[in-house]
Amino acid sequence: MKTFRILGTILFCLLIGRASAVATNNGLCSGIFPSESASVYDRATNPFDKARLLRPTNSEQAVQLIENVVSLLKKDPIVSQAELGGGVTASYLVTLQSGLKAVYKPINAERPNMIHREVAAFKISHLMRLDIVPPTVLRTIRGVEGSFQLFMETTYRLKKNKSNTLPVLFLNDQEFSVDSFLSGRRLRIFDWLINNHDRGSNAGNYLVSKIDGFIYGIDHSTAFVGHDKQARADKVPYYESTFLQDRELYDLMRSPSREVLTRALRHLNSVRVPEFFQRYDHLVNEFESTLLR
Repeated sequence: MKTFRILGTILFCLLIGRASAVATNNGLCSGIFPSESASVYDRATNPFDKARLLRPTNSEQAVQLIENVVSLLKKDPIVSQAELGGGVTASYLVTLQSGLKAVYKPINAERPNMIHREVAAFKISHLMRLDIVPPTVLRTIRGVEGSFQLFMETTYRLKKNKSNTLPVLFLNDQEFSVDSFLSGRRLRIFDWLINNHDRGSNAGNYLVSKIDGFIYGIDHSTAFVGHDKQARADKVPYYESTFLQDRELYDLMRSPSREVLTRALRHLNSVRVPEFFQRYDHLVNEFESTLLR
């Protein structure tokens, strides 16, 4: 146990330690957050923030950082856990020996696929190098399997918009919509791809990094469920189709092979995989039609 504790501490220190690569700042709402990339990286303490900031200049190291986090989430001994309020499912804040914290959502007997959707959303985000969803794994605690997601401490929460549309960020006496951020626009495209109809105006499912304003998405327990809620395979909603001039996002979406994506979705209901690829193919075609105009 002592050896495991030492190894966990060393890994965690490596995760949050300085790196030689210079991070780049992306997804900013201009003029709100610091733009000096080196200082932004140095101020990041969350390992997922650090990995994301490293991605543009040192993708290999970024992937290694994320894989180390995943390994700790799976195996690092638990120090404590406390119940969290809110949400449609029970959830707990768990502290690990390494110092990492995670949100544990035990399996729901009536809806057992919910925990697999949480993991699948992270895998798709990770494989496409979007870094939208914090690292998420399956973990069994006291005999009960559940989803286990890295807790993002250094973040702002959005607030519900009075008009009941997209939530907004209030900062320095200013109000900014999700669409003010590149990462926010990409998150909405991602939600359409995985058919996540539960975010939308739900302010609790967005997290904004205090480091650089990058918008993360959490709570994907109802994603990947059919075409009958938000997404249809024959139509990208008009408010998202305006975002399809993002050539980098198109390239990122195309980076993993269909085989790799299929493996990432293998624990979902079998009908969800072809539904996902119907949306994926349509989105790729929409991007190509927009970019080639």
